[in-house]
Amino acid sequence: PEEAITRANRLFDSKKYGDAVSAYGEAFAKFPVAATTENQLRRGIAAYNVRKTPEAVAALTTIPSSAGETRAEALFYLSQTYARARQWEQARATVEELRKTFSTSGFAPKALVAVGQIAEDAKNNTDGSYFFHAAVNSYPGASEVAQAQFNLAWEQHDAKNFAESS
Repeated sequence: PEEAITRANRLFDSKKYGDAVSAYGEAFAKFPVAATTENQLRRGIAAYNVRKTPEAVAALTTIPSSAGETRAEALFYLSQTYARARQWEQARATVEELRKTFSTSGFAPKALVAVGQIAEDAKNNTDGSYFFHAAVNSYPGASEVAQAQFNLAWEQHDAKNFAESS
């Protein structure tokens, strides 16, 4: 099991995420003891990076709430996985779970801004605005929400609401 996980971790560390997803899958199938919380997180992040939504969701949802900050990181990636797949309700629910359960984690404001940016990139301005407003309202003054503040101000500027934009 150690050799299989070492191989998967090396592939992950060298950013060969597609190969890493396969290597983790093989390691977990042959050696179930290797499917630790940290290894599942790495598998989920690798699957997220190569846009393998089902694998990412499967790996990231196995991480229990008792894992603390590791669960917060998993929710961060899971929310973005759902957003990339245009599954806005799941993305919203995941971000809300992250915000409620791990409100002091740095992953919470980052997730709101990242999911908002994915929504805007998908031309979904309604959801983008929702996530940006949630970030700014929930974490005022946090450096992680600076991009959300800018995007909201620019949106108001484009709408010729100059007083609101400033």
